[in-house]
Amino acid sequence: VKSRLVQISTDYVFDGAKGMPYREEDTPNPINVYGRSKLKGEEYALKIEGSLVIRTSWLYGRNGPNFVDTILRLAKEKKALTVVDDQFGSPTYTSDLAGAIAKLIEKEITGIIHVTNSGICSWYEFAREILKIASKEDVSVAAIKTTGISRPAKRPHFSALDNSRYIAITGQSLRPWPDALTEYLVG
Repeated sequence: VKSRLVQISTDYVFDGAKGMPYREEDTPNPINVYGRSKLKGEEYALKIEGSLVIRTSWLYGRNGPNFVDTILRLAKEKKALTVVDDQFGSPTYTSDLAGAIAKLIEKEITGIIHVTNSGICSWYEFAREILKIASKEDVSVAAIKTTGISRPAKRPHFSALDNSRYIAITGQSLRPWPDALTEYLVG
């Protein structure tokens, strides 16, 4: 049986201090337990010959709870939401990610590669776009700072990933995140 290990990792292996998209060769520095555990997983995976580690971010899709579904649920319960506007990343549609993973496996790519939908936004901008596409514009969204909320774990302020290596390998980028979000919400 011919097989190989493909591990899905996260932008949270970085601390967010760089202020620009992280490349595969940037040194990880996770600031929470989740990021540290994913980095440990990467380290173990990369010891296996032929393995592939895919870092991605802000996932949403058909299965499992996610930010998009949470915003839509809250929009049914409330007419005013608050969302942080000082954390930035790249929303990624799991359907697009699955297609990208298939391409990388087919090309027998190894090592670490970053894969997200194109573009960067804040959680606040993401929430506004969700409500706009879902025609929930009667729900207001107020921007707040991370310091204004209580979270069990620290989050990086800027964890966008640079997809240049993926583009160089496949000859294309994943579509812009608003286009992917529209497909997810509208069909």
